[in-house]
Amino acid sequence: MLSADLNTTNLAEEFAANKSLVIDNYLDPEYVEILYNWFSHTMPEHWWFASYRAPASGKGYEGTKYINHAALNKEIIEFEKEKANYSLNEGQFSYIFDRTLNDHGKVCSCIECALRDFLADDAHLSLLSTITNEKLTKTNEFFASRYTSGQFLGPHHDLNKGKVGFILNLTKDWRPEYGGLLHMLDKDYMTVEKTVLPVFNRLTIFHIPSQEGIPHLVSHVNPAVKVNRISYTGWFS
Repeated sequence: MLSADLNTTNLAEEFAANKSLVIDNYLDPEYVEILYNWFSHTMPEHWWFASYRAPASGKGYEGTKYINHAALNKEIIEFEKEKANYSLNEGQFSYIFDRTLNDHGKVCSCIECALRDFLADDAHLSLLSTITNEKLTKTNEFFASRYTSGQFLGPHHDLNKGKVGFILNLTKDWRPEYGGLLHMLDKDYMTVEKTVLPVFNRLTIFHIPSQEGIPHLVSHVNPAVKVNRISYTGWFS
């Protein structure tokens, strides 16, 4: 499932120098096409949930709520998007994007469950341990994310999520002007240190400091964009 061209020595050196790493063409071309078709076209629409933070509803992700993408919920989701943007402009931690919830049960054989099994496999954990120089032995939360017109993820730090975070991009032909860019921030939460374009089959991994986390955000997707920004994300520890 992995690309045959990964050079772990070079990747480990780059990660050691920067505490983050962008790996292009991470997965085998045939396998990543299967993932692309599943999350973009085949997966049932009702497996997507709008994930958003209700204003003044606790710290961090404590106020997260979910709305299933059933037809009758479209107006509600648009209303919550307006509220999330208002909260962001008021300086509150805020977000709204679509995601999967992964409650398929132990015997599910869908494409996403197979992907989760692959990411959690001992061989894959060993590879990432070598690259990051961290002893990674387990996976934490995994989910697919989908950013549509006007959706975003405000500045946050991923503290207590794990030792290493990752984002696997599964959208083709994304352009910088579409928005939806990953911005890595300085500790002041104001200075952009690195911007990553969600290129198809690109894996971004980053170290999460145990004391303060790592500040980052996903910028708004341009309201006129018709393409969905889809990725798979999660944490290892």
